[in-house]
This record gives sequence, C-alpha cells and structure tokens, in this order.
Amino acid sequence: MTITTTYLITVFIIVSVVSYTIYIKNIVNPLFLFVIPTGVAYILYVLYFQATWTLSNEANLIFLIGEFSYLIGYFFSCFFNSLVKSVATKTVLISYQDVHFEKNIIVWVFLVSGIIMNFLSIIKLRQLGAGSDSFRDQFIIIVSSLPPYVIYGKYITVFALCSLLYSYLTSKISRWYLLIILLGTGIVYYSATLTQARTDILIILMPLAIIFLMVKIQNANWQLFVKSVFIVIFCLLLLYFSFLFVQIARFGNNTGNFFSSENQTFQYISLPLTAFDRWMVTPNLSGIRHGFGIIDPIDKFLKLFQINQYEYSFAVRGQFNVYSYLSAPFLALGKFGVFFVMVIAGYFNYWLFNKAKYSTYYLLYYAFFENSVMLSFYSWQMTSMVNLYALMFILLVQSNRVKVHESKLNNKL
Repeated sequence: MTITTTYLITVFIIVSVVSYTIYIKNIVNPLFLFVIPTGVAYILYVLYFQATWTLSNEANLIFLIGEFSYLIGYFFSCFFNSLVKSVATKTVLISYQDVHFEKNIIVWVFLVSGIIMNFLSIIKLRQLGAGSDSFRDQFIIIVSSLPPYVIYGKYITVFALCSLLYSYLTSKISRWYLLIILLGTGIVYYSATLTQARTDILIILMPLAIIFLMVKIQNANWQLFVKSVFIVIFCLLLLYFSFLFVQIARFGNNTGNFFSSENQTFQYISLPLTAFDRWMVTPNLSGIRHGFGIIDPIDKFLKLFQINQYEYSFAVRGQFNVYSYLSAPFLALGKFGVFFVMVIAGYFNYWLFNKAKYSTYYLLYYAFFENSVMLSFYSWQMTSMVNLYALMFILLVQSNRVKVHESKLNNKL
C-alpha cells in the first residue's frame, strides 16, 4: 500500500467520521476520538515528513488495517444495538441520574488523599530538580524508585474531581464545589507539568472535558453542538500551550515553529508510525511477543510469577521511540492481531458510548477510557492500568452508595 493511496483513504475516512459526528451532534464520540488523532497524525506525516522518513508499503497496510478494523467493530456494534432497540417505537431522551457524589465518603477520601499526595509529589519533584531542562530524562531513569504518591496521586485526584464535576453539572449544589474542582484540577495539573509528561496532562484534562461535554450536549440541538465545538477548540489550545510549556522547560525556546521537525510535540503527533515501521515492521517482528503485551493488567500479574513475556528493546537511546497503538497488537499477534484487537476495541467503544449516554457510572468510566482511545496516535493504552484503577474506583463509589441507600431504608423501617 503506497503512501499516496493510504493518504487518500485516510482523508476519506476523516471526512466520513466528521460527517458522522455532525450527524449525531456529539464531538466526544469514540469514532471521532480515535480516527481524528490517528488520521490527522498520518496526514501531518505526509505533508511534512515523508520526504525524510519514507514509510514501507507494509506499514501503510497495517495502519489501514487498524483504522478499518476499528470502524468495522464500531459500526457492527452500532448495527447490533439498533436491532435490539428496533422494537421500541418512541425516542428516549437522554437524562442522567441525579447522583450526589458530593455526599459520598469514598469520593472525599480519594480527593483529600489525592491532593495530599500531589502536594508531597510537588515537594519531592522540586527536591529532585524539577524545572531543569534535563529533568525529564532523569525522571524516566529514577521513576521506578520514586514513592507511589508521585505516580498515583494525580490519578486518585482526577477520579474524585470527575465525580464532583458530574454532580455539579447535574445537581443543584453549591458553587463552592466548583471552586473545589478548579483548585483540585490546578494542583494536579501543576504536579503533572513538573514531570514534563504530556500524557499525564491529557489524563488529567481529557476526562473532565469529556464529562462536561457529554452532560452539556445531551439531546443537543445545533446551537449546543456548535458551542461544544468551540469548547473543544479551547481545550486544544489549552493543551497546545501546556505542551509548549513542557517543551520550553525541557529544551528552551529555540525549537522551531510548531510545524517543524525540531518541535518535539509535533514529532509525537506525526512520527510514531515511522518509528513503528523502522523498529518493528522492517525488522519483521510480527508476533514476536507471542500474545503478550495487549492486556497490561494481565502482563503485570504474570510478572509477579516471573513468567517470561518476551521483553524486547527497540529504538536505541537517542532515537525517536514512540510507536503508536499499532505496536502492541502487532508485536503480540502480527497483522491478524491488529485486525482482531481493533475490531473488539471498536465494538466495545460503541457499546460503552451507548451506555454512557444514559448511565452515570458508565459515563464516568467512559471519560477515562476514551482518554486512552484518544492517545492511540501515541501508544496502546486501552487496556492500561489506569482504566483498571478507574473501574475499581467506580465500583467502590457505587458500592458505598448502595450501602448508604440500604441504611436509609432500614432506618425508615
């Protein structure tokens, strides 16, 4: 598959997905969040880098397999859901439940402990020299030896913040909660910028943005949809300036304009497929991990028993080493793995999206899971430990709510 053919097909896919997004009037649907980052990344590669780094026909083919497989899974799930609902004759308006997370003790335990952990993380990172241009490289080397609060504090805090944001948007609660949400977000955001990790910034901001947009554009008319588009543009600008801040902290201000091979943020967006091709496709590492590497929680569990998971090193130090979502299924099961995994991913994402349109707890999980979908241009994140932690948090919160509800019923009796 040539670059030109792949480029034209990718443009067609993007136009189709944008049209679909306009049709359903929801800009945070999983098709848009997957195809736009990965598709735009390919287009930017073609426009700016193909003369320098030429992709092999095999890499182009694998890229299209991934895109089409996700589309197949997504629309098959959509079709199956429409068949199940075909007996319904009335249109059901989306209406989220009035769940008061601000009264849930689990949410407050996570929020308070998370903020404390973030303050401790800020102090620790400052002691280690956060802010210097060489800190990120140092951080990567020592990260495994750092206290758990440096790694997990931001996740714990964001879980609680998303719950409170939901309650603020759907229930009539005091505006003081908005101040708590903003202050909490500011603290965890600052903590993330100290590690100079762009993915951490996305993990913090994206779930909050998804919850806000999903709630605000329920049963959306065109005016609300247009407003949501402007909100997304604002979020993208915020992300850009966040990434620019990180880049200046690491490399100074002499890194060229954004659309430049010297700009690292632009590299992370547009070059992962070239690294995937150079270090995995060209050496023919198809299926070299024999099924491992797709489901992160299982891999980590097996490591406890020292089971060989075929760990390999790819790009040498100093070379670009971001490989996109394609790397994990390709290394595990080859081209078939890319097709099989992405069909399942597409199917599950539509199923979750459909559930999230009506259910509070599914919405919370959707917000975290779709963040990993959006990061597909960067790496395989859909089965990351963060998603497992989010699920555990939601189950804890729901369990506590059930116990409180049962206790109130018993008191009435």
